[in-house]
Amino acid sequence: MNKNAPNRSQHYLQLILEIYKRIPKHRKTTAKEIQQQLTNIGIDRSERSIQRNLADMVQFFDDIEMDNRDKPYGYTRRSSSLLSEHRQDALLLYLATHYLRYLLPVTLTASMENILSDTKRLFLPENANSKERQWVNKIGVVNDSFTQSFLCIPSHIFEPISYALFHNRLLSLTYTEGTQAKKIKEVMPLGLVQQGEWLYLIYQTKEEVITYSICLHHIIQVSVSTFSFTYPSEFTLQQYLNKEWGEVQSSHKTHAH
Repeated sequence: MNKNAPNRSQHYLQLILEIYKRIPKHRKTTAKEIQQQLTNIGIDRSERSIQRNLADMVQFFDDIEMDNRDKPYGYTRRSSSLLSEHRQDALLLYLATHYLRYLLPVTLTASMENILSDTKRLFLPENANSKERQWVNKIGVVNDSFTQSFLCIPSHIFEPISYALFHNRLLSLTYTEGTQAKKIKEVMPLGLVQQGEWLYLIYQTKEEVITYSICLHHIIQVSVSTFSFTYPSEFTLQQYLNKEWGEVQSSHKTHAH
């Protein structure tokens, strides 16, 4: 007999923990949904068995609530997550799962489903004007195919650009074009777009209502202004990409005036 093999009590505790991880916050789930999620990771239990486990858990877990007004019964957890209070944490998880969801093992994403559901709070009406919510619309990825190349951009270039984009601050940029160095003043950063190993800043200037893009690899100096700007309400990054990205996609040249 293998002394290290889990006994029935350990199996039961493991099952309870797996069920607990699948009871979401901010919405309700059912025994049937949990049963399907458990089946997907190789834990076979009947729906009736899951119902009995949930009934026990409601009695012993203070944060689990059961809605028995209609069948099937709904189960939810009262939120005590940091994500409920910290939008930056929610933003980090949202972006990680949004861009990596097809690269992560399903066992990981399934077990994290309840935590990840908190990221949806970014899109609640009360967060519409938060900088974290606005950031989601300021970034994009355009790829013909997946690349395992890693971006290599100096921190003294990327960090001030990212800071200015997040806080809607004006920039001054110095970039190379051929053998010459050129400067652009009063740049309004509107978005960052990744294509393979290339990263582009999408921007307008205060003088013109024209949208430009410039590859960060060509930028050699960045200065963040103390002045803020109002993000143009008529601009959306996705619409810009749909209309103009073909030009940028065909070349890695600097697009600036």
